[in-house]
Amino acid sequence: MAAVREGASELVTVRPPFDPQEFARQSERVTLPPPPKAPSEAPELVSGTMEVFWPVEPTTIPSLAVARDDLEWFELPPLCRKLLEHVDGTATVASICERSGVSETDAADLFEELVREGIVSTR
Repeated sequence: MAAVREGASELVTVRPPFDPQEFARQSERVTLPPPPKAPSEAPELVSGTMEVFWPVEPTTIPSLAVARDDLEWFELPPLCRKLLEHVDGTATVASICERSGVSETDAADLFEELVREGIVSTR
């Protein structure tokens, strides 16, 4: 902190009313991770994933949550890529299955995984 004395042309430094080095030592702390949760508590979501709260039904309408051009960056099995070719935001899972020749059971499982990965959203 600097102060100017009346009539003086230069600044004078005034020490604070505490020891800055001692204050710095006291403010340092070690942070520990939180204790493990009890098994009865809900599982914690993993970064970058979303939990599916309801199953994908034949009437569900999937849409891409990423740009179509970005799909090439994901390691997707051929069956997923086959389904995603028909995702347009208006077609239901049942119609996508019909067009792609994939069973509704397989498609539901794949779409649920794609939702968890954040690649597809549903309504």
